Amino acid sequence: MKIASYGLLSVAGIASLLIGSMMLFDRSGGRMAVSWQVIIPTLGLVSGFFVVVAGLVFRAQRRQPMTGGAGLVGRTGVVKTALAPTGKVQIHGELWFARCRTPLAAGAPVRVVAMDGLTLVVEPLDQESH
Repeated sequence: MKIASYGLLSVAGIASLLIGSMMLFDRSGGRMAVSWQVIIPTLGLVSGFFVVVAGLVFRAQRRQPMTGGAGLVGRTGVVKTALAPTGKVQIHGELWFARCRTPLAAGAPVRVVAMDGLTLVVEPLDQESH
């Protein structure tokens, strides 16, 4: 799923499965052959599997990051030690070093706007939007 084939490899795999199933036994001379009642449901199940997995992969790639610095930007927290201009904030139950342009007292709500190394850059959160 990490190869940028846009599903063409899955389509080629299904086509190969169909062609291989048709060539599995020689149908000439009334000999044994694989029934279409077996081939078609098998192709349907394999195709359905690829569609479901591809959908899950595409959805996971579009989702906002949940971890690391990118996962913290935009999150809200509470000032634990006064920010003047640096102090500590609590976000997701974790204490982080933070800095803010404006001094803030303990207990003030903040929003993370960036991350500089292991220090969060925060701004005061308006009480109306909270």
